[in-house]
Amino acid sequence: MSSASKSHVPLVILGAGVIGLTIAYLAACDSDVVFDITIIARDMPGDWGSQAWGANWSPMPLGATDERVRRWEKTTFDRLWEMAPSGLVKRLPSRMFSETDEILSSLWWKDLVRDFRLLSDSEIPTPYKVGITFNTVCVNPWEYLSWFRSELESRGVTFRRQYVTSLDEVKHFVGKNGLLVNATSLGSRSLIGVEDTALFPIRGQSIIVESNNLQEFISARSGANLSEHVTSIIPRPGLIQTNTALLNGTYQIGNWDTSLDMFGCERDI
Repeated sequence: MSSASKSHVPLVILGAGVIGLTIAYLAACDSDVVFDITIIARDMPGDWGSQAWGANWSPMPLGATDERVRRWEKTTFDRLWEMAPSGLVKRLPSRMFSETDEILSSLWWKDLVRDFRLLSDSEIPTPYKVGITFNTVCVNPWEYLSWFRSELESRGVTFRRQYVTSLDEVKHFVGKNGLLVNATSLGSRSLIGVEDTALFPIRGQSIIVESNNLQEFISARSGANLSEHVTSIIPRPGLIQTNTALLNGTYQIGNWDTSLDMFGCERDI
């Protein structure tokens, strides 16, 4: 059946982050259904303020207990690994250090990444107790999301900048037979019609620097809890922004503060 003879299904996606754009891309490439896709978001690809993160692949704790999440993680990792020749994804040798051995209880993902192994005592610097190494992947959000937008627009996807506070505001875009996908992430907490109060922020504070020869992701965790204090160095790929890395030293669960803490930068990074 040709696309001209297929019925068109309205698909509205709230949110233009990596999840929203990935959903739109998969829908736009679907050979069985013709979607009329509209992406509605406050922040768009190319907006600097919301895209100054890593972003390297890291395992989600839920993958240890939820088989569905584990499959999603494997599919995502394998696809990103395959995209490395495009220049949009970087394969990263990685080392992670911890002051406690708690990290050893959460290695459900060791067969998902490439070349995983425990580091020997001689490879672990003071004051850390445990170390692991593996190969993961990283993207440059500014370039990766902008590439997504270009690909989607070439497939007829419409982007609409709008700050949505309630699902009722987008009903007329969806219509009677359309589909609505919520990909607003933390915004779902206050989005009327969703109001998912189980969501919470994790405050990060990062800086992007030039790095001509840095090719390894390094993460060091201190404190009794692994999420208490995480310092990381993440080299990023780039077709336009070449030779950059992201430095991060803040991982504050439940902190809504978005202001810059200069003292925190000096202390953590």
